Amino acid sequence: MLEEKNDVILGETLALDICSLIFKSFGAEKALEVKYFDEEMDHLQGVIGVLEKGIRSMVEMLEVLTKLREEVEERKSIEDEVLSEIQEKGNEVNQWETRASILYEDLQISNICVVLFEEKVHEYAEACESFEGEKTSKDAEIEQLKEMLIFLKGENEGMLIIKSIKRKQFTKQPSEDKSLEDELDSPRSPTIPTLEDILTKEMLENDTTTVASEREPTNESPILQKHVNRKLFSVIEKSDRTAFDNMEDAEDINDDTSNDRSNNNVKMDDKEENISEEEDKLNIIFIVIQYFMIFR
Repeated sequence: MLEEKNDVILGETLALDICSLIFKSFGAEKALEVKYFDEEMDHLQGVIGVLEKGIRSMVEMLEVLTKLREEVEERKSIEDEVLSEIQEKGNEVNQWETRASILYEDLQISNICVVLFEEKVHEYAEACESFEGEKTSKDAEIEQLKEMLIFLKGENEGMLIIKSIKRKQFTKQPSEDKSLEDELDSPRSPTIPTLEDILTKEMLENDTTTVASEREPTNESPILQKHVNRKLFSVIEKSDRTAFDNMEDAEDINDDTSNDRSNNNVKMDDKEENISEEEDKLNIIFIVIQYFMIFR
């Protein structure tokens, strides 16, 4: 029985030895595996450290990239603003170019106008010089016309005297002869309108631009006027005396005949018509002289 037990124990011990060997070999293998795993873990830890460093660098790079992206966006916005400003400046430049072209055209036109104005100024200067010559000649003509006006003034006054005497010749009293002679002796008769007064009145009515000093009538050549009045009065007296003599003879001879009276009346009417025609001619001459003096 003991032997069987011993055999069993030996078998168990052998089995245990075999198991222990198996477990030892398995343990050695596991130890190798653990060592390998440890080495792998160390390696992995190194890799993890490298990766962590890479991740950190990547994070830093991402931060840098975000910053760069923000800067790029800012630069883009600035670039857009600059482009808009450039477009505005370009538009302003185009506007200034158009204005410059317009101003250049205006300058060319003004230069042409200056040349034309200079030519006109030269023409006007030459015209003024010619007008100066014409003015001197017109002044000489005006002086001659003034002398003619003085002469015609006396004739006009004489004709006015003739007209007034013709109207009063049948109603005149003998006492009025002396007063008429005294009136004729004066160079300016207050009752007889003179040519100068008539012309002055007409010029004041027609010419509103005449200076007052130019409108005042002047008393020129009173001695000549008096002499003309006396001559005209002597001529009128002679004509009146002959007319009165003829009329008295006709009235004495043909006192009862109405035909002779009508003939005398016709003759007087003819004389008055002749006088009025002469007055009209003188008035026409005076009007021509007046308009010449106004429009010189």
